[in-house]
Amino acid sequence: MGSRRPVGELSALAEEHPTREQLHAKLTLALYRSGRRVQALDVLQQLHRALRRDLGLETSPWVHTLHQAVLASNSSIEVP
Repeated sequence: MGSRRPVGELSALAEEHPTREQLHAKLTLALYRSGRRVQALDVLQQLHRALRRDLGLETSPWVHTLHQAVLASNSSIEVP
């Protein structure tokens, strides 16, 4: 998923669906794997804000685990 096309498509979908965790996780993973770690972390922050603002919810535990893995630069990150 190193090309920009899938990242662009996922970004557009994430904007349309700001509270879809699975979608944001896939975008995060695509950005992270293409060397764009800071942008990947931004996606997770935007998800967190949208869930709190729009639904009054926190991110799922597995999203928190993904966030921690990106912060730690874990090379074996996977999305459930």
